[in-house]
Amino acid sequence: MGFYAPAQLIADVQRHGVEVLPVDVNYSDWDNTLAWKSTAAPTLPSSSPSHPHTSPLPQPAIRLGMRQINGLRTSSAARIMEARKHGPFQSMADFGRRTRLGQATLEQLSRAAALTSLKQDRRVALWQAMGQEKTPQHQPLFDDLHADDDEDALLPALAEQDEVFADYRTTGLSLRAHPISFYRKQLTQLRVSTAEELDIKPNERHLRVAGLVILRQRPATAKGITFVTLEDETGPLNLIIKPSIWERYYQIVRTRPAWIAHGKLERRSGVTHVIVNRLEDLAERLGESEDLKTRSRDFR
Repeated sequence: MGFYAPAQLIADVQRHGVEVLPVDVNYSDWDNTLAWKSTAAPTLPSSSPSHPHTSPLPQPAIRLGMRQINGLRTSSAARIMEARKHGPFQSMADFGRRTRLGQATLEQLSRAAALTSLKQDRRVALWQAMGQEKTPQHQPLFDDLHADDDEDALLPALAEQDEVFADYRTTGLSLRAHPISFYRKQLTQLRVSTAEELDIKPNERHLRVAGLVILRQRPATAKGITFVTLEDETGPLNLIIKPSIWERYYQIVRTRPAWIAHGKLERRSGVTHVIVNRLEDLAERLGESEDLKTRSRDFR
């Protein structure tokens, strides 16, 4: 399903009631996997005609794999999985001694919050990782730590918005919240509609929507029209951008990760989209200095 980004697939399964678990060095493989709450195999109810199902099938969760971490090498993940065969990692010191990963890899894992089961939050883990030698042969900070040492550096916890933005920078998605949700109060004041609200808006109504850019598509048969999908915390938003509008707002459409789009709502054959006549960079409009740094999927 390469047409969709992982964030959109995960958001969709969550909307359907499937639990999704984060990347973690103690539990994640390279690929995403199914994770049962119990180590025992699930017992499925009888499906014979004389014994119809009387309860729903057991529902596994999805455990995100280490492949979701931007820049992490398969060889590093393989080393973690091999060391884990001898038992779960008990602490940061234990993880460091058994995997002998270098500083850059430890920083990647720390920034991605993949060390949570080691009782390490993002900032503490990153602080410890940055104290390592660049080569995996020498790890002086870990040599001074004991496996049962739970004393953390006195660092302030990240705010939820900072955690979500860090999730997107490192894995391209977040299980905590959607980035646009942190701007909803301001967007409401600007009379920006949510994706969910478009279902009850009158056809041909002029309105505003906002979201992360998750897809740009310009088919050869579309006469230069670009179809863009935005996403807010309530779902996807479909935009139609004509060539003249694309050229007028070229800097925004090519480089900015989140937009406010002005246009006319059009509902036809069960499909709802907004025909755009104006675009704004969401961060600039709201006076936000931090860039989400998300990537869209672009097709022709």
